[in-house]
Amino acid sequence: KINWTPDFTQSGQYEFKITAVDDDPRPLKNSKVFTINVENVNRPPSLVDISDQEIKEDQKIKEVDANDKITLGDKDIDQEALKYSCFIDQNINKKIDGSKDCLKLRGVSFNTSTGKLNWKPDFFQSGDYEFTITASDGGQVKNSEGTTVESMDSKTFLVKVKNNNRAPSLEKIDNKIINENEKIEDIIAKDQSVLT
Repeated sequence: KINWTPDFTQSGQYEFKITAVDDDPRPLKNSKVFTINVENVNRPPSLVDISDQEIKEDQKIKEVDANDKITLGDKDIDQEALKYSCFIDQNINKKIDGSKDCLKLRGVSFNTSTGKLNWKPDFFQSGDYEFTITASDGGQVKNSEGTTVESMDSKTFLVKVKNNNRAPSLEKIDNKIINENEKIEDIIAKDQSVLT
């Protein structure tokens, strides 16, 4: 009898030889050779949890670095390189719906090889933003129903951008010289950041 359970690092073809020898004073023997083909079983990536963040407009988020929780890097447990995608929507419900590529959001930078996300919202981007980062190893796995699906994992997190009030910035007002009992001409103070 032979028993063997190959681990996840032992895919490949193996040749075994079993030899039987009898216990006769002049023993005879016989051998059989057979092969066992161990097929690779792809294991999907499993991303680390990503924390929600709260910032003000014109403030950078803390860099998000999506990694596999087993390897703590950009390869999965099978040492397959991960390819990352990033999506955004403003429907806060912990799932991807009505989403778009996060690179379409002003100020966002995202690296598909490292899973690193950076963003500095401008003064017109207050609100709640739901990001989803997805990692795929390029392979396929069977889901709980036995259907073959893409081998991937994703994490969703919230970035809340609070309004950052800015003080008005008046344009320069020239000094005036007038005589007593003379009406001063109208002085119109304007915010130079919204001049029309």
